[in-house]
Amino acid sequence: MAPISAERASRIEDEFANIEYEADLLRRYLETFAGSEPADDLDYFQRTHTSSSATEKIYSGLERIVEIICVALDNRPAGKGESNWHKQLLVRASQANPGFRGAILSASTFEALDRLRGFRHRERNFYFQALDLDVVIDRAR
Repeated sequence: MAPISAERASRIEDEFANIEYEADLLRRYLETFAGSEPADDLDYFQRTHTSSSATEKIYSGLERIVEIICVALDNRPAGKGESNWHKQLLVRASQANPGFRGAILSASTFEALDRLRGFRHRERNFYFQALDLDVVIDRAR
């Protein structure tokens, strides 16, 4: 197994720092309205969009980390442009690549990330009316 280059390690560290910052802001934001119902449509809109956007950013950062690791250790591209490449990246990371590496993701981590991947797709491709605030908050936590 080839080691991860200093440049790639630095990118991973930067992603983790950004994810940690975004996750902390999201956690603090969710605490501001925990246990309360939205006051009106605008409040519902703000809660839904802020929470879903932050969750999407956190997932996307995690996906970039998985991609960097897979590309480095497998010595082959991520497959961007192929149908369903986001899902395939997670599947690839959850399975060993004999001669190169063991599985990067456990089964439970794969399931959690795949659930967030599906949420990210929905957040990016639908208007806010299609997002349920309770589901958004569940995914955000």
